[in-house]
Amino acid sequence: MPVIVLGTGRCGSSITAKVLEERFGIDMGGRAVVSAACPLGSWEENTIHTLAFRFERRQISFHEFLDAFSAHVAGKTEPWGFKAPRIAHVLPIILTLLPDSRLIWCDRDVEDCVTSALNRWRPDSEGQIRERRRLLEYWLPFLNYHRLNFNRRWTEDELEQELRPALKEQYV
Repeated sequence: MPVIVLGTGRCGSSITAKVLEERFGIDMGGRAVVSAACPLGSWEENTIHTLAFRFERRQISFHEFLDAFSAHVAGKTEPWGFKAPRIAHVLPIILTLLPDSRLIWCDRDVEDCVTSALNRWRPDSEGQIRERRRLLEYWLPFLNYHRLNFNRRWTEDELEQELRPALKEQYV
């Protein structure tokens, strides 16, 4: 049963993935993507990050994404999960492939996400964040998920305590 961390970007999903990996022992892919925006790592699994990036940019087709994603996750062993804000475009398909997934939504005010992204990323990131938020707001009412409100700052200890009910006995 994978844990999927959802968000728009600049929403608290990196620290959530970090806590899941370091405190609960869930393989979230480590801090594979290190950049100026996330010098400590964005905690995105590199293969899934690259596939989602290429699909979002229309560099690969839906079928190419689906085939590569399916092949990649086929060999995963428990406990595992991933954080990839770009999967909002294909979330229902991913949940068809991984129906027992635990979803954790890192929710932060969209204007705060945009401001943070403009300060950290490229100037064109606003549209991406707004589109991901729109897609998540569309899909999430139909899904069972745990919401983390990142309109406040969390310590890692507080975040660990907040995540315990979402993970139930599976990983705690």
